[in-house]
Order: sequence, then C-alpha cells, then structure tokens
Amino acid sequence: MNDSYPSQTDTCVIIDCGSGFMKAGTQKDQFPWCIFPSLVGHFRSRYVPEDPDNNPAFVAEEAVAQRGKLSLRYPIDHGHIDDWLQFEELLNYLFYRGLNVDPTDNSVIITKPSLCSNRHEEKITELMFELYQTQSLNIALQGLMALYSAGRTTGVACDIGEGVTQVVPVYDGYCDTTSLRRIDFGGQEITMYLQRLLADKGYVATARDDLEHVRIIKEQLCYIAKDPAVENERLLEDIKETYVLPDGLTLRDGTSRIELDKERFYAPEVLFDPKLIYRDVSPLHELVMDSIMSSPIGVRKNLMGSIFISGGTSLFNGLANRLEEELMFVCPSQAKSNIRVNAADDRLFAVWKGAQVFSALRDYQESLWISKSEYLEEGPNICIKKQPIFAMNQD
Repeated sequence: MNDSYPSQTDTCVIIDCGSGFMKAGTQKDQFPWCIFPSLVGHFRSRYVPEDPDNNPAFVAEEAVAQRGKLSLRYPIDHGHIDDWLQFEELLNYLFYRGLNVDPTDNSVIITKPSLCSNRHEEKITELMFELYQTQSLNIALQGLMALYSAGRTTGVACDIGEGVTQVVPVYDGYCDTTSLRRIDFGGQEITMYLQRLLADKGYVATARDDLEHVRIIKEQLCYIAKDPAVENERLLEDIKETYVLPDGLTLRDGTSRIELDKERFYAPEVLFDPKLIYRDVSPLHELVMDSIMSSPIGVRKNLMGSIFISGGTSLFNGLANRLEEELMFVCPSQAKSNIRVNAADDRLFAVWKGAQVFSALRDYQESLWISKSEYLEEGPNICIKKQPIFAMNQD
C-alpha cells in the first residue's frame, strides 16, 4: 500500500458539519461525543473591550452563556459555509477543546451536503492541509454516509437536517448524481413557523433568546400527524401540552408557561406542505419520489423498498409512517406494495456513524482519500478528482 495514504493505524477524526450542530469523534468511538451548536459570537459594540483587537470568539455553549452581550451567528447557513473565518473558529474549538486532538497527527473525514459547489470543497481541502496540516482527508457525502450506517449499498438516504433536506439514491454502491435532490429547507423552517403560530396564539416569543425556547418546544412536543384532517378534529384536551421555561425565565411579556395543542402537529406539517410558509420547494414525499423516478428504471423497485430517513429533523414521532403513506399516493400504482421507509433508533447520528464505517475500511479505498503529498502536488482542486460516487468495495 502507498505510504502516502492513511492506514488503519492512523487515528481518524470524523466531523459531521451541520447547520445547527457539529458532531465529532474518532473512528474508535461508538458515537460522536463532541456535539455542540454551530454557533459563534463576538461582543457587540457596546461590550467590546478597550482594545478593539481583543474581541475573542465565543463558540457553542460559551456563546449561548454570553448571548446577552454577543452578536451571534451560525457560519453554516442551510449547508452553505458563508463565513469561513467563523467556520475556522468552530474547527478550532472542535479540534483543540472539544476533542483535544492535534489534527497534524490525524486523518480527517468531514461531511458535506449534496450538490455543494466545487469552491466549497476546495476551501475545505485548503483549510485542512494548509491551516491544520492534517495527514489525509476525505470529504464525504452526507446522504451516502447515512446509507452506510444502515449497512446498505443500495437504497435511498433521506437526510433531513436543520437547514438542508437531501435525497441520495444509491444502487450497488453507485450514486447517480443526476438523481440527487436537495432543498435548503429543514428544521429551521419548522422552528420559525412554530414561532409564528405561537405569536398568533398570543405568545410574544420574538426575542432572540425566545427562538431557542421555540426550538426546544419543537423537539420535545411536536409530532407528525398521520392524517392532518383527522387530527384537526380531535379534542384539544387530548393533544394539549404545556412547556415551562427553565430556570425561572420568561418571555418578553413575563409569560413562563406556554400551552400548545394543534400547533404541535401544525408546525412540522410544512415538511409535507411548504406552501404553508410560502416556500416554493417540493414537499418531502415528492422530493423522494422525484429522486427515485429519476433513477434508472431497472433499479427503482429496489430503491422504493429501501428508504432510510436520518438527521435531527427526522426524529418527529410519526414521520416514517406518514412519509410512507404519502409516497404511496404519488408512486406508480403497481409500486405501492414496494414502498418501505425505515427509521433507525440512532438516525440522529446516521451520517457520522456511516463515516465511521467508511473510515474502518479505508485501506480498501485508497483512491478516495487525499494524501498530503497529493495536495502539495496538485493543490486544492485535487478534491474534485476525488469526489466519491462509489460505495465501499473490498473486491
């Protein structure tokens, strides 16, 4: 084996970059244990120290703790890295404080959403080799990794995150790029819609800090209705829940308790009806079916029977069953009995765990890794030549 490539003796750092959260660990870990909000803050002008150059970055929980004094930003917006300096702050925190590892001694897998620009990948490659001096690098497609976590090389990965929903069909390890589907739409839109629904109900949850409470309400109390029309006829008492703000906190109007009923299933309904929030994107079931029907006709049956949902926004109770029902309405009539939507218990970490599987077999996939010597010889655009379209193959 070429010594310039990673070997099983190297430590591999696995980083799943999300619009809402960063998840990281090494290939030796069972789950990513370094998980933090993809959030960076700097002092607002009134709080900047006397030395204007001394305005440190606060990352993750540090930023949350100081949020009253900070200007906060998520550098990854709907899967796009739109502030590379602040993205570096996330990586610095991840390597040196979260994982406490030296990237110069390690190989790195870092994930990307579908249909990223070449510039996005080139910049990642440049950062990893120029700034962090990593030994080797693989930029992994998130949907493909999610499918690996299920132990499959044929199927459809439907990864629904905070800012991006992506559908990746794979057959015998081959990812047909013409059938990939992506929309910049996810959990963030559900949170904002829930905020609006609460405002319509009289709750003043419009302050910056309130949005975090709304996100928690969404995660803890919202669910997907099997049939929204039927659910809408249920007695309010049957679906009513109360959220109590923690630690004596209140909304701007002094409210500490928020009562929810129909909002619990109204908010996530935007996944299946984005027009509720005036977004001109495909509903989830149409996105999945469009991806499958864009695949070669001979593989569609197998794809329809192996649909795997993953990502933080896939955790709503009832999502898998509802998606399966909706797919049956839009698929060819003869294919209805083939539709199967799978939801693993650990699907929140599916992308990361799939990358871990990939790293464990990297000795068989030398051509998909970028070595330091290759980078020095060809520069950042080496990553374009290494774009992964094939799954793992030990033959």
